[in-house]
Amino acid sequence: MGKEIINNLWVIGDSFSTGWGLDKTDIQKGKIWSSIIAKNLKYQLVDLAEGGIGNEYILSTAIDILPKVKKDDFVIIGLSDPLRLDIYDWNADIVSTLIPGSDFVQNGLTLEENFSLRAKKYIGKLKTRKKRKYSMFEKKGLLGPIDKMKSQQLRELTLKYFALVRAEGLDYLEKKDIKKAISLQKAFKRLGVKSFLWSWHKYWNDYPQHLYKRLDDGHFALEGHEHFAERVLDRINKGITYWENIYE
Repeated sequence: MGKEIINNLWVIGDSFSTGWGLDKTDIQKGKIWSSIIAKNLKYQLVDLAEGGIGNEYILSTAIDILPKVKKDDFVIIGLSDPLRLDIYDWNADIVSTLIPGSDFVQNGLTLEENFSLRAKKYIGKLKTRKKRKYSMFEKKGLLGPIDKMKSQQLRELTLKYFALVRAEGLDYLEKKDIKKAISLQKAFKRLGVKSFLWSWHKYWNDYPQHLYKRLDDGHFALEGHEHFAERVLDRINKGITYWENIYE
């Protein structure tokens, strides 16, 4: 008898797909929605979700797996807040994601105390870098900051773009990201790969408190993961490939 082919369920998304805020033991026991779906559909889970990332990283990851997926695999793409922005800091050679409301953004792209900054080498894996202090565009030399005035100006310009230009284009960015994701779904379909697309952000302001039990920070609690998995499976079984409003 030939070796049994095990198909993969590829899950790409942000913290809503990682079990953010839950006990690690519950995640390891497969109690988050992605593990529940993989078990129900009898797929092997390939979890590519990362907390704190934006749609640029999510969609790039979906492109990266195109040569790796095989016929009858399944891909689930969970889009994030379209305002999140990857910025390359050439001085530190890292890419950081600007997240609306985060301490990093609120402090002017500078953090004074010990912290873990989710950052990515320009070429390489996503990683967490721990530093005493970090200011974007400001690399520390032996004699102190390099061109501190220019660095400050660059941070101010970046924040102005983030708040005054990018934020004003929220609807456009959301539609553009969804359109790109749907185009990727068509590419997966041509490869014989099923896919499912969803977003936690699009109707976030309409989030009914009772629908998914959630933690104080808005992420799914254990019961929320169970309910979300149940509702996703229902739509997958109905042949739905894009669930526009997960709060309906």
